[in-house]
Amino acid sequence: MSSNLLADLQHKVALVTGSSSGIGEASVKLFSELGAQVVITGRNEQKVSRVAQECEQLSPFNYKPLTVVGDLRNDDHIEQLMKKTVEKYAKIDILVNSAGSDIASLENSILDEDFLEKFDKVWRLDVTAMIKVCRLAMPYLIESKGVIVNISGNKSDHPNEAHVFAHVVGKAAIDALSRNLALEFGEKGVRVNTVNPGWTKTSLTDPFFQNTQFLEFAKSQSVLNHVAEAREMATKVAFLASNASSFVTGHHLIADGGSLLKST
Repeated sequence: MSSNLLADLQHKVALVTGSSSGIGEASVKLFSELGAQVVITGRNEQKVSRVAQECEQLSPFNYKPLTVVGDLRNDDHIEQLMKKTVEKYAKIDILVNSAGSDIASLENSILDEDFLEKFDKVWRLDVTAMIKVCRLAMPYLIESKGVIVNISGNKSDHPNEAHVFAHVVGKAAIDALSRNLALEFGEKGVRVNTVNPGWTKTSLTDPFFQNTQFLEFAKSQSVLNHVAEAREMATKVAFLASNASSFVTGHHLIADGGSLLKST
């Protein structure tokens, strides 16, 4: 992707949740390469620090990222994240909600004995925390005519696997949230979109892909016959965050290598 096409991202303030690993990490690194000022947040202090050091090295302006360690399931941590971001930068141009539940929470059925406990855990992080972050960031995004990019999933409208109830319902909620925010705040200049990935290599999916048989299965789900790298999703995030997508809002950018084509 041409950096000239994304030149408007230079000096923008990009807050990315779940940015200590996975798609969130790839996104803050790409934003840093493109000259943005980034906020890195996650629950693991060592991971947050590592990503911050790498982002500073990637920045053409030697921008030092703001790091905030916290758990988005804790309201106080969300408030601190927003407070520290605004104290340092006095604005927010881009919000990327990439924090999500771990892979162990994906497999569940509504009849499982511990279903409600698992479902609540997924919902609190994947949906409720996202709503709270958007709510607190929105006044600043209105002021900057900013952008929200939410990371969803390609199964949100096409559930084709059993026993991933909480995951699919959560992603569908993210899509609905994004469309409604786009509708409500479009007149105020705020664009809201989602990236809906298929199978992507991240620290969360590594346990699956270590199984050669499963890796081959995941590849076969894509018409391109491979699983995505996190960087491939980060480029979609950057596109939706930039002026290159200036007339796009309320859109779900499905990036799944065509796997939905095989399920229809």
